[in-house]
Amino acid sequence: MQVNLRDNDPDIFISYSSANKNIADNIVSYLEKQGHRCWYAPRDILPGTRWVSAINTAINSSRIFLLIFTDKSNDSRQVANEVALAFNAGKIIVPFKCNEIPMNPELEYYLTRVHWFDATRYPYREDILDDLGTYIDKLMKDGDPSSHTVSRVHKGSYTEKSFWSRPTALIAAITVAVLIILPGTLYAGTLGKKHSAQQLSKAVSLYYGEADTKKDHAAAFEIFEKLAEKGNPDAYYYLGCLEWDNGNVDMAEEYFTRSMEEGNPLAKVALGAMSENPEEAKALGEEAVLAECPEGNYLIGAYYADENSNDHDPELAKEYFEKAAAEGDDDWQIAALSGISLIDSEEVNSSTSKVKNSADKAAKLYPGCEHLYADSACRFGKAFRNIDEPESSLFWFNIAGEYGNGYAMNELGLIYLNGDGETDDPEKAFEWFKRSAEAGEPYGMYNLAYLYESGIGTDVNMVEAVNWYKKAAEAGIASAAGALERISD
Repeated sequence: MQVNLRDNDPDIFISYSSANKNIADNIVSYLEKQGHRCWYAPRDILPGTRWVSAINTAINSSRIFLLIFTDKSNDSRQVANEVALAFNAGKIIVPFKCNEIPMNPELEYYLTRVHWFDATRYPYREDILDDLGTYIDKLMKDGDPSSHTVSRVHKGSYTEKSFWSRPTALIAAITVAVLIILPGTLYAGTLGKKHSAQQLSKAVSLYYGEADTKKDHAAAFEIFEKLAEKGNPDAYYYLGCLEWDNGNVDMAEEYFTRSMEEGNPLAKVALGAMSENPEEAKALGEEAVLAECPEGNYLIGAYYADENSNDHDPELAKEYFEKAAAEGDDDWQIAALSGISLIDSEEVNSSTSKVKNSADKAAKLYPGCEHLYADSACRFGKAFRNIDEPESSLFWFNIAGEYGNGYAMNELGLIYLNGDGETDDPEKAFEWFKRSAEAGEPYGMYNLAYLYESGIGTDVNMVEAVNWYKKAAEAGIASAAGALERISD
C-alpha cells in the first residue's frame, strides 16, 4: 500500500523508546521551532497506515536519523530495527546520548564510526538543545558530519579525555577557576584594538548575552571562526573558550595554542590552566606576566598553593593571587579571594561550612562581595562538571546555591534528579528546582514545571505545571512553549 507522510518529506526522523517520550517531545518542539520538519511516532503515523510501513517510509524519506540514546532505547528491539534501517539506507545518524552506558553489541555494530552528541546527565537543558540545533543546521547545509567540530559532538569511543590529574583538589579548583573567568578579562582588554574590533565586539556580546544582545553561542562561534581564519588571536581564544565551556578539551587546547602562536599572552594562562605539569603551568604563567598579562600570577600562585609541591608556600601563593586581583576586574578579584579562602580552609572538600567561613573572611576585606563569591563558587561547580568530577561539582554548586545563586540551584536539582546512590533523590531535586525557579532562574522554572507535570519528587499538579511553564516561556525557554502546546492538546 502507498504510505503518505504529513506535508513534505521530513528533515529528521526521531528514534526513541516510548519511556523517553518526554525527551523526544522537548527535542521535537525545539527543532520544529527552528524550522526543521521532524517525524516521530505515533504523532505522524496517519490513521489506517501500517506502523512498520510508516516507519520504513519515514526513515527513507528523511535526511537525518536522530537517535535518543538512553538505557531504555539501548534495550529496545524497535529502536535497534530503526537504526538498522537507517544504516542500510545510508542516512546520517546522530545519536543524542543521554546516558553514560555501553551500547548493546547490535547498536555498537552500526554506530562505531558515527559521530555522537553528548547530552549525558543534562538532556533537558536549553543550551544543549541550542548546540544540537546548530549541529543539525550544519548537517542540513552540507551533510558531512566529519567537517564539523560543534561543541558536544564526538566520534568513536564513548570515553573523553579529562585533562586534570593533579593530586590536590585545592590546586584543581583554583586553576580551573582561572580558565572559567578568562574570557571576561579578554573582553575588557582587547575591544577597540585591531583585527575587526567591531565584529569581535558583536561576537563577544553574543557569547555573554550582553549589551541588549541575546546569548547565542552558535552565532558567536561562526563570527569567531571567520575572524580566526584571518589570524585573529582573540577569535582563536574565544573558540577555545566555547569548546572548553562544553567539555571538548582537545579542541579547546588546539584553539588556545593557535591563539598563543598568534601572540595572545592570555592564551598562555589558559594552556597553563590545562597543563598536567605544575612546573610547566608556572613557567607559562611567568611568560604571561612578562608579556604584561597579570593574570599569569594566578598560575604562579596555584603552583605555590599545591600541597604536593616541594616549593609549597601558602603565603607566597597568597601574594601572587593578590597581584592578579590588584590589576584585574571584580571577577579576578573575587577569584583571588576564593583562592585565598581555599588556602585558609586547608582542605577544599573538608566541609561546606569551613569554606563558607573562609568566604566570610574574604568578604570582610571587600564588603558586599558575597554575591560575587557565589558566582565564583558557581564557576568552580561548572568547571568540575565539565571535567566530570561530580563530587567536587556538587560541593561547589551547594556553596553557590546556599549563597543564593539560581543557576547553581538548578544544577543541584539536575544532579539529584539524574544522580545515583546518595545523589538519587527526586524530592531533593524538586526542592532545589523550586528554589531556583523562585530565584528567577528560567531553567529552574522549566524543570520545576516538568516535575509538577510528571509527579517526580512531588504530587502531580497540572495547575502549577502550566504556571511555571508559562513563566519559563516568558523568560525565553523555547521548549516551555512547546510543553504548553503539548499538555493543552
